[in-house]
Amino acid sequence: MMMPIAIFHMCLVSITIMQAPEQSSLMRWSSPQEIIGTLVKVSEQGVVFQSAENILPVTIPWYDVQSIEPVDPRMASFQSVADDAWRAHSRLARGDSIGAQRIYEQLMADYFWKAGPQSADVSMGLARCNIESERPVAAVKPVLSWYVSTMYESADSIGELDGFDSSYRVMVHLPPVFFGSHQIKSSVQLPDSYPSDLQAISAIYQLAIETAVHQKPIAEDRLDQIRRLVQQVQGRPLGLDLMLDMLVAQSHPDADARKDAREALDRKVRSGSGTWIELWARLGVGVSLLHEDDVDTNERGAIELIHIIVRLKDTSRPIAILASQIANDYFVRTDRPSWGAQLILEARNINDSGRNMIEPKEKTSND
Repeated sequence: MMMPIAIFHMCLVSITIMQAPEQSSLMRWSSPQEIIGTLVKVSEQGVVFQSAENILPVTIPWYDVQSIEPVDPRMASFQSVADDAWRAHSRLARGDSIGAQRIYEQLMADYFWKAGPQSADVSMGLARCNIESERPVAAVKPVLSWYVSTMYESADSIGELDGFDSSYRVMVHLPPVFFGSHQIKSSVQLPDSYPSDLQAISAIYQLAIETAVHQKPIAEDRLDQIRRLVQQVQGRPLGLDLMLDMLVAQSHPDADARKDAREALDRKVRSGSGTWIELWARLGVGVSLLHEDDVDTNERGAIELIHIIVRLKDTSRPIAILASQIANDYFVRTDRPSWGAQLILEARNINDSGRNMIEPKEKTSND
């Protein structure tokens, strides 16, 4: 017996209504605006949410998930992660890098070397904590982890991130120059499966840390390997060439090669006047000149570092402090300790205008 058409349509509508996904309300810490949509998935990286405003579902990382109504049972196993992620992110945002670092270090084991927005926040957060506490060598590993967490993202999708230049693809506050790092053992060997640009960045930082091999034959061999990695990068960002020039200027055992690298950096000084690019280039030139043997050249290197502290002091407080430490070491060795002490004092007293973080929304519970 055939079902009447009217009854058939009623059944079809009923089935459609039953199959329609449940609507949820999502509140984020970063915005007072409620989002209405469908909770598609819950994972260690956050919640995948489909709203009417987006064609495709988007992942909201745990540090930004305030609440979802109605409560989804899948959220229960991630509640403590969401609380910890929010506390770490918000503490760093209001300048408490010490408090944030303790929490980020607890999250590190689960989130380092993985793709996704929550991994990116843990990696970048820990990097910034180390940079702000004047431990740049310790910041290298989380920075490399951050590159891994975003390596499938375009520069546009990463957007404007405090301390990261998306066109050069470099961490502005972490140049490949370290002071006293020979006392700190740090080794990060990325798997060969990672892209050439990440391999090159990792190798550049590693050689810059290992100051004991600077200007020795082993450094030349490793610089050749790094150069080959850089040349393999398709559409490579300008930041890679800048990092390589800085490394050659301070590490290559051949004086002519160091001189050529300094000339390349001098051109960056002129073309990037008043920017972080000038700051990096002057830092590379200054450190390179301090590594040379004659006094006049060393004095010129010290002047380059003083430029950073006096003229470019608002560009990056961490780099200004690094420059002052290197200059102080030179002035102490040349019996002018008061000069170096004054530079360190000036560098530590400057304000870092590069901070551009979203102020956290107040949470009612104790964070």
